[in-house]
Amino acid sequence: MKRHRRITRLRMKTTDRTRYASSLSLLKSLNEMNNKAAKRGSFITVLLVIIIIAGLMIGSIWQKVLFGQMAAEIETLRNQESELLGIIDRQRAEAFNLKNDSRIVNIATNQLDMIVNPPFEVLSPGEFEKKKYEELAAHLAKETNHKK
Repeated sequence: MKRHRRITRLRMKTTDRTRYASSLSLLKSLNEMNNKAAKRGSFITVLLVIIIIAGLMIGSIWQKVLFGQMAAEIETLRNQESELLGIIDRQRAEAFNLKNDSRIVNIATNQLDMIVNPPFEVLSPGEFEKKKYEELAAHLAKETNHKK
């Protein structure tokens, strides 16, 4: 019986050791799983930080590209403005030259055969002519009203 107890004790000790060993291996595997999860979590965190930094860099580069395009467009518009201002100045000078009295007199005398100073005097209508035109205008007004 003593032997039986001893064997039973030995079996119990062996079983306890096996249980203890299996518990340790289970704890080790759980610990490894926790470490892997922690590593995954830190990997995901690092990955997110990298993605955010890359996004910020791409945004910064995109902003610089847009700024460069706008600067080029502004320069083009300034060049167009200076060209248009030059055209406006040339057309103003041309219009001033076209309005020049000596040019008009030159065209009238040379091309249209007009006389600069006529040998006779042009008179404005006198009082008699003014009265006559007023009477004629009144008569025409009466006829126009009468026809209506």
